[in-house]
Amino acid sequence: MNQPTEDRIKKVEQKQKDADKRVTRIEQRQTEEIKALRSEATSVDTRLGSIQENTDIVKIQMEGARADIRVVKANQSDLKGYIEEQFKSVEDKQDAHTELVGKLIDLTESHDTMLKDMNSKLDQILDRLPPKPGP
Repeated sequence: MNQPTEDRIKKVEQKQKDADKRVTRIEQRQTEEIKALRSEATSVDTRLGSIQENTDIVKIQMEGARADIRVVKANQSDLKGYIEEQFKSVEDKQDAHTELVGKLIDLTESHDTMLKDMNSKLDQILDRLPPKPGP
């Protein structure tokens, strides 16, 4: 073969070797990137799993809170009725006490008038009695 052809073949072979080296480096870089991506994906999966667990826990806790709120509402409703009954009872008793106090005041006034009348009569009786003889 002639020299220029051999030189061209050597150049082509050298270029092929250089291209192979570049392809190998690119493949290594891509392999490393794929490994890094897989590692990140695994980490993301782990974090998502943790987030899902936390979400499930929060959902359970929210259901518990909702149940507690329903109980509080039911108790509040029952308590409201009880308190309204108690206020009505107090109002009724207060009305009865007010009436009794009014009657007691009337009785006291009538007794006061009666006692004044009796005192006046006693004074009249005492005035009619002869004076006590002195010693």
